[in-house]
Amino acid sequence: MKRNFIIALCLILNTNSAFAIDEYFDEFSSFKETFKAFYNFEEALNPDFLKDEPNKPELNKHRAILRGCITNDINHLYSLFLPVFKKHLTLTELKSLRHNLETDAGRKYIQFSNGEIKESSLTEDEIIFINSSFNSSEMESLVLVSEELITNIVVMTNEFIDFCINKNAVAK
Repeated sequence: MKRNFIIALCLILNTNSAFAIDEYFDEFSSFKETFKAFYNFEEALNPDFLKDEPNKPELNKHRAILRGCITNDINHLYSLFLPVFKKHLTLTELKSLRHNLETDAGRKYIQFSNGEIKESSLTEDEIIFINSSFNSSEMESLVLVSEELITNIVVMTNEFIDFCINKNAVAK
């Protein structure tokens, strides 16, 4: 389940980004829609630690900035992820993953990965598809993406926070 979370986290991008003119980004955005039922990154970005706390006005001010940035500028965070994907997955590989996961068997794969269905409810063809998908070069590339993002997530998150704070300072 942890591996699925990491893969899903890596695959989520907003379709309204300035990168939308980029064919790779367009495909990536389509891929995000395929995975939305699997993991919704935008919903996960509303953590409890961004809620205001009584008697902490300075902390609450920074949290309000971050909440606004997550709402209005999330594409900047996604832009930090994009080079990692491009490094490990070609446009063709990304398209192949999306097309495979949009099939009936692919949807079963997502449901199976989420624990929504048991192996006993799958047909032999679906089991073969799941096994071949899990062992595909595209999935192996996603593991590399996940590993690199996990290694760099603190740096990327700090860059995003700095962006948010600097944007807010300029706006004033």
